[in-house]
Amino acid sequence: MGYQERNIWVQTIVTVIALAVYIPWTIAQPSTDGGEWLWRMLWVIGGGVALSVTGGIAWQMAVGITRAESTPDERDIRISHASERVGTSFLVIAGLVAIVLCAMAVSPFWIAHTIAAGFALSSLIGGLAALGMYHAGMPSWAEMR
Repeated sequence: MGYQERNIWVQTIVTVIALAVYIPWTIAQPSTDGGEWLWRMLWVIGGGVALSVTGGIAWQMAVGITRAESTPDERDIRISHASERVGTSFLVIAGLVAIVLCAMAVSPFWIAHTIAAGFALSSLIGGLAALGMYHAGMPSWAEMR
């Protein structure tokens, strides 16, 4: 398993953990006022970023990665581009839904959670797509068009 794939594993696992923490936390204490849900959301996002960074560093230290191994090759770059396209589509959809919600003057609670869901789905689906490409093989450029 290469450097890039390990980072994708860490980010995907952290996304699942963040969702597993945030969703029950929000359902258990449903409050649409900005005071409670905003701080919960920010804590989970910040904790997810911190866990992703420290988890990636710890895994790299555990396997003793060298600078040469951390340089992405052509396959890593192609997988990264393809998986970003897959993940970004969910973020774009969430952004469009958030615009519609703004136009309908919906509560900021729902707008923020729509955008957060877009980021979470983008990370999760993009990561799963990348892992699938690493394990099932990356299609050729002709097959991707």
